[in-house]
Amino acid sequence: MVRHVEQIASSRQGPFTCIGCEERLTFKRPVKKRQHFAHKADSRCSGESALHQYAKLLLAAARRITLPTLALREGGIEEIVYRGGEVALDSVRLESPERDFQPDAMAIVDGQRRAIEFKVSHAVDEAKQEKVVRAACPMVEIDLSGLKWRKLDGEELDRQILHDAPRHWVHHPESAEAQIRLDTRVVAERKKRGGRLRWHILERPQDPRP
Repeated sequence: MVRHVEQIASSRQGPFTCIGCEERLTFKRPVKKRQHFAHKADSRCSGESALHQYAKLLLAAARRITLPTLALREGGIEEIVYRGGEVALDSVRLESPERDFQPDAMAIVDGQRRAIEFKVSHAVDEAKQEKVVRAACPMVEIDLSGLKWRKLDGEELDRQILHDAPRHWVHHPESAEAQIRLDTRVVAERKKRGGRLRWHILERPQDPRP
């Protein structure tokens, strides 16, 4: 069972193990500092893998997440590919192979799949992105790399992971069709503006006064 340190009242609730490196942790409750878990002095665990694992387990447990809006823009015209917001997830599969790539999590929303990646130290690389495109799988990357997670309480940490931390679409298969619609609207708007310009130059009534 994964627990934030704030959920621990006593070392008697242990033993405690790091979900990142699986080393044994010591529960500490100093008088003038926040209670925390500590690795052994010679540990090489940075905590990044623990945050990454915690984010995946949290998503599977909460089954709610905020997905970002995806919009294409050109010449002042906007075409919405996906209108974002908080969504309830039908199910979440962790580290489940999807053709030739394996996302951190595969979430099902209204029967449709959404691959979720958590960026802690490494972003989705070009090779993985190409595999996602070939699989025609929508993928969102949530950026936790700038999160001051050691200073956050449990509730704020969960909110950042699920809703507030920066997030963007790595790929959305409906982007291509949306780009075609946007291009069509841009061309139509340019023709419309050109027609108005010609009218002003050639057909607009002239002032008869000298």
